[in-house]
Amino acid sequence: MSKTRLNAVSLLVVTLSMLACTTAVASVQQVDFRELKLVRRTEPVYPPAARKRGLQGKVVLRVWVEKDGKITHAKALNGDPLFAQAALDAVQQWRFAPDRRLPAFTTITIDFRLPSPRGIKLSNISGSDSWANDKTYEFKGKTYRFRARTGKDSESVLSPSPVFDPDPPYTPQAIKARLEGTLTLDTWIDAQGKVTRVEEVSKPLGNGLDESAITTIRTWKFAPARWQGQPVPVKITIEITFRLHKTPVKGPVAG
Repeated sequence: MSKTRLNAVSLLVVTLSMLACTTAVASVQQVDFRELKLVRRTEPVYPPAARKRGLQGKVVLRVWVEKDGKITHAKALNGDPLFAQAALDAVQQWRFAPDRRLPAFTTITIDFRLPSPRGIKLSNISGSDSWANDKTYEFKGKTYRFRARTGKDSESVLSPSPVFDPDPPYTPQAIKARLEGTLTLDTWIDAQGKVTRVEEVSKPLGNGLDESAITTIRTWKFAPARWQGQPVPVKITIEITFRLHKTPVKGPVAG
């Protein structure tokens, strides 16, 4: 066989092999995670190291779902390695309902988020005995209710506006106990917008949540309340609701 003919045969073999591989890849089914029915779900365990450091993040997984709905293979495509193993351990226990499109690959995103006590209300601003005219407004997603004082010139007190108000963190013991609830705290703000005093007026929740709320609120900063254009000290009542939530799971975000 001539060298030219041998090269042509080799080229033909390589070409056919490439076509076969392309056909095989094209035949692998891709299914939108949101189109499959999840019949059993195991919640990921939040990594203790990540919880201690207050870390949050997402992990994108590519999983192989068999015809009967079992997951037999899963791989982390991207995301913080600290969360990857926890996501893999949980998802490999999931089970989908049988589907005519299976077996197939699908992509799942696990969103690790620490519980948030967001849901804060401020109310009952008071600096003296002469308060009237209840008012409400919203600022950055929070609802404020206060009583505005009026004078002869009909000017009202301008409520303080938070400029730094981080969420009080859930404590590990409260999460373990699955503890939820609302705390009400009287808070004094001086004419510079600094929190000078915090007192709990509701029934304590325990497991460190009361201390977490009080300690965090003491770090808050406000644009001070104003009366006739001048900054004035006020007292407000803050309600903080602690609510646990499940780890969110989203549909495909990567191929």
